[in-house]
Amino acid sequence: MGVAVRITRGEATAAELRSASARIGDGAQVRRVLALALVLEGRSRQEAARLNGMDRQTLSVWVHRYNAEGIESTIGTWLGELGLTRLQPRPVHPKKDAEAEATFKKNFEGLVRQALNGSTAGTPIEIWFQDKARVGQKGTHAYIWAPIGSRPLMVRDNRHGSAYIFGAICPQRGVGAAMITPAANTDMMNLHLAEISTQVAAGVITVLTCDGPGWHQPGGALVVPGNVVLLHLPPYSPKLNPMERGGRLRRDTVSL
Repeated sequence: MGVAVRITRGEATAAELRSASARIGDGAQVRRVLALALVLEGRSRQEAARLNGMDRQTLSVWVHRYNAEGIESTIGTWLGELGLTRLQPRPVHPKKDAEAEATFKKNFEGLVRQALNGSTAGTPIEIWFQDKARVGQKGTHAYIWAPIGSRPLMVRDNRHGSAYIFGAICPQRGVGAAMITPAANTDMMNLHLAEISTQVAAGVITVLTCDGPGWHQPGGALVVPGNVVLLHLPPYSPKLNPMERGGRLRRDTVSL
């Protein structure tokens, strides 16, 4: 059994440190404080470290830091006082063009008028947003309860399957059109366009804002209904499409 490390700072008891850990939001910091509480109770360095998922050297470092600075003086505390938090950045495609996005937003009204060229003047319009999302099952490892410091084995299910959800919304009227398809291609896009056209108000033309892969382009095999015109977003610009948020929600709530 390892030699006990000694805490010389006497401002808090083991019970007070445990109480303080309940108010800490960072899991790693909680483990450090609980390890300090065990040391105050006379546990050995090896035991206190093992029970909190760290090695003995890390525990020694935190005991020395606590002795010198107390529980509040940590890097996380300093960053929190600056209004910072730890988060995961949103991924951005390397070909994303911020200038093209800004131009699209600035000139949106003009782009809508351009998309409507050839339509009857004075016809009411609706703005719709369309997107697709792949959902499915892919084996992974789930979290389980296990003794601290252990790492149980688990068989991973390597089977997988997927489908696509096509969705579109009209924010102004609060209506939408969605369907589940086995693939994402021109044929499936044609089915979705036909479904959208049935949800457009009578006597109205919808400007459907969507991304621009090759199978979203007019002509060829793509069939655009008479009450729908397409307005393509700049490449790699999901931030401009409200349906992107819907796609993330669908992935979180749908499984096969």
